[in-house]
Amino acid sequence: MKTNVFCLINQHLCRVTLEDGSQWLVHKGRRYGDASETVVTRAGHMSDKWKVIQTKNFDGSKTVSDLVRAGGTKYNLLRDNCHHASRRMMNLGGRSSNRRRN
Repeated sequence: MKTNVFCLINQHLCRVTLEDGSQWLVHKGRRYGDASETVVTRAGHMSDKWKVIQTKNFDGSKTVSDLVRAGGTKYNLLRDNCHHASRRMMNLGGRSSNRRRN
């Protein structure tokens, strides 16, 4: 699984590319979901205005569920928001390019 962190102004999310080539967004926000504030949606809903800031390849060692779990169930604007969630997701391991793209 390959994961990219994207940013758009003050929002961060992770786009996941699975082995079958399908792409999914794992993102966190206030009132995004019912059981969890970290949700998964199809990447087709993503606009082209987002910029990649980090790329990581988990080489099949993580699942989308692992990323959702790392994102957390509760949202707090100051202590547990989309920035915190995407950072935790990318800190799960894997090979990182650590190249920021602007």
